Amino acid sequence: MKHIAGRIVAYTVLYCSVIFGIFVLQFTKGQTFSLTLGSMTVTGRQERAESGKMIPLLPLHVVSNGLNLYISEQNPVYAVDEGDITSALRVLAYQFYEAEARFSVHCSDDVVISFFSERRGDVDSLMVEAVLPEGIKRILLPWKITQNAGIERADGKIFVRSGKKQYTFTGSFGFDTDGEDTAAQFEEPHLVLAKGQPFASYKTYLPLEELDITTIPSMVQASAESYTAALNSFSSAVVHAGTQGLSSKRITEKTLIAYIAEMGQRGKFAGTMETAPAQTLARNVRTYLSNPFYDNVQEPHVGLIADDAKKRERYAALITDNSLEIFEQDGLIPFLTDRGSKRSIEGLFRLIEKMDVAQLNARQAAGVLEVWLDCTHYYPERETVFEDLLPVCEKKITDALLLIDEGLYLSNDGTYIDSVAALASARILMRYGAVQSSVWQSVARMLVTSLLRYSGESAGLSVGFTVTGSKSTQLVITADDSGMLDAGMLYPLLKPDNSWYPHAQSLALQAEAGIWAWTCAQNIEVLENTSKTLVLRIRFPEGQSHYLTLHGIRPFYRIEMYGIPFRSDARFEMYNSSGYAYNAGSKTLYLKMRHKSEYETIRLLLGSAPQESASVRPAPPAAVSNTSTGAASSTEAASSNQAAGTTGTASVPQPENPAQPDNAE
Repeated sequence: MKHIAGRIVAYTVLYCSVIFGIFVLQFTKGQTFSLTLGSMTVTGRQERAESGKMIPLLPLHVVSNGLNLYISEQNPVYAVDEGDITSALRVLAYQFYEAEARFSVHCSDDVVISFFSERRGDVDSLMVEAVLPEGIKRILLPWKITQNAGIERADGKIFVRSGKKQYTFTGSFGFDTDGEDTAAQFEEPHLVLAKGQPFASYKTYLPLEELDITTIPSMVQASAESYTAALNSFSSAVVHAGTQGLSSKRITEKTLIAYIAEMGQRGKFAGTMETAPAQTLARNVRTYLSNPFYDNVQEPHVGLIADDAKKRERYAALITDNSLEIFEQDGLIPFLTDRGSKRSIEGLFRLIEKMDVAQLNARQAAGVLEVWLDCTHYYPERETVFEDLLPVCEKKITDALLLIDEGLYLSNDGTYIDSVAALASARILMRYGAVQSSVWQSVARMLVTSLLRYSGESAGLSVGFTVTGSKSTQLVITADDSGMLDAGMLYPLLKPDNSWYPHAQSLALQAEAGIWAWTCAQNIEVLENTSKTLVLRIRFPEGQSHYLTLHGIRPFYRIEMYGIPFRSDARFEMYNSSGYAYNAGSKTLYLKMRHKSEYETIRLLLGSAPQESASVRPAPPAAVSNTSTGAASSTEAASSNQAAGTTGTASVPQPENPAQPDNAE
């Protein structure tokens, strides 16, 4: 028995030694490292392989002011793919970027997680960023608080108490998964970093902190990466909304053109037009908004003319009344230059010279900045009028900014956030920051990303938000449920630079005031503009067609496309080729452009045809073959003395848009 008992003791000791050895090997293997970056401490281990390459070992801990973000064998980083399948990621490498004070973890599936810390005044910030490849929707990173810290709840917010200070979270840390149920299935809390929100932060909470816009560039939501990610997420939501609307055959015109514009920007215009032909919307439902994509361009274009007439009347009344509301109108200078009157332009500058700047609200102040930006191009001699205005407008906008729950918002009165006004102001500030201080671009980006946090996957946004509380305690925003802005309404506000979206393009700076286009072309360039000739070059994908409306076009006797003359034909939209119609009374040229190459040129010979010599009459050129153009012979002819609406030297009535000639009012 003694022999057996001895064996039992010996085996027990042996087993314990083996387990202890495994434990020791596990946690002493490799080289331990520790990095301190601001308030962030990174600890981990790695070993050198025979090849000389450093192999990362677990666990890894990133600790900052009571927060511990960690990765271990038992608690790895999880990835969720497009099929909502969750899988653990392997850690492949650690990398330290000394110049950026950044520590990065490279994982399998091309996922990269970066940590960086900074201190501004009394505020310590820890930022986490994820780079996610195609196919990965989000990742989940485990975290916990350290032993000397605790969770507190106050004013509807969650804080970490570490020492004498409080720290706040921005992002999905597992308190509210924002619909991401994946995080809730784990016992430990997880930080969720998604395609639409790849950043999160943890920073010192200062309840009495006043907003200093110079600190905004350092905020996560103000970064170019966060802005791009938010717009990409919105764009994907627009595609989803368009796809769903087409599938259900319930889609609005605005959502449809937003969908086509987005797909065009992605290089998928041809396929999109096959899935969304003109029949997608009933003929009587289509307006000038969709004209550039579809046929029947002349009839609904009357709606644009009518809308312009209402705008001119309204703008003239606001200017006459010295109403500052005039600065809430988008694209004021190009509109008045091309479609207004000289009287209105002069009245606008008189208003600017004598207005009480103190009465401007934030949206109007942004509008003044837009007027200045456009005047630098259209009326550079008027720039001096704005010398004392710009700093005042900047102050108006700064005072209207609200920092709420790590988001930035613009409110005219401090109690309500108008989504359209905020996004329109952000668009202007993005332009303003490009020529003034880049801080304003950071402000613009954060205004957009903050609002898009409430958009979700529907590409919709509340018309506004109510602000409650006070800056000295805690501000809270609540969505206004009285209305929603859908994808079609939001798209031109959020992606104004997408030329695929039907828009008015002024050609005043390239040619002369009053010439402008309603188009979805990627660009229109004036190559020549004289009393006798107007030459335009239009960019659009090869093999595709679009409809272009040119305004302010003087009467002409000859038009050339593809380097050959064309006749006018009332049926021009029916042919699988280019064609046109012209209204001399309104100086409007309607074109169907079928691109044989990416860049096509239109050449107009203005005025009346030169008189032919009675003694020498050249033989008329032969008509262009239909086989070369795909059009009817009446559409592409060799030459013509008359374009639609122009005959001989007959006088042409002036349009209701007398603003352009120098002698106009």
